[in-house]
Amino acid sequence: MFNKKKLTGIGDLEFLSAQEKVLSDEYAAVCLKYIAYHGGEDKYYETTPKHEEQLQKDFWNYRENKKE
Repeated sequence: MFNKKKLTGIGDLEFLSAQEKVLSDEYAAVCLKYIAYHGGEDKYYETTPKHEEQLQKDFWNYRENKKE
């Protein structure tokens, strides 16, 4: 599905394997495994301490609001 695709912030994906899980006649799942090779854009973007603090606040606020 995402084999040989580049995802921003993640990098290039390479498909490894798939596993099928059948729980019943109504429920089933597929587990897809990929390996990610991180791209260069991760290295070019450097945060300042102020920006890092804001990212942390936004992350924890999002998690707290998601629980409700």
